[in-house]
Amino acid sequence: MSKFEMICIEIGSCNRLSHDDAKKAADKWNEARRLNPGAIFTFCLAGYDDDPRAIWETPEAAAYVRTWAELVGLDDLETAQRVFDFADERRVGATLGLLDMCGVFADKPVFTRGEQLN
Repeated sequence: MSKFEMICIEIGSCNRLSHDDAKKAADKWNEARRLNPGAIFTFCLAGYDDDPRAIWETPEAAAYVRTWAELVGLDDLETAQRVFDFADERRVGATLGLLDMCGVFADKPVFTRGEQLN
């Protein structure tokens, strides 16, 4: 891998949401972070563009995001805030906000309202 300024990792896709898929995505995320320590990271979940629901409104997708976040150690709010420390609020919403809405940090969103992310 060469050095990049910003890297988006696809952590999963619709119909590929098993624990094994999350583990593979976690390994890919950890390797990319190790190889590119100065890069800004973000993530995406593919295959939901045609679904009118938000990712956090899709139970299997939200559960998958929670599993992946736990595997990469982003299930702690303070750690996730350090990783996704962006000046651009849209990037914060697309990463930290998505984790929050999917219930990664608690049963209910800690600081995000869904309408902020749409």
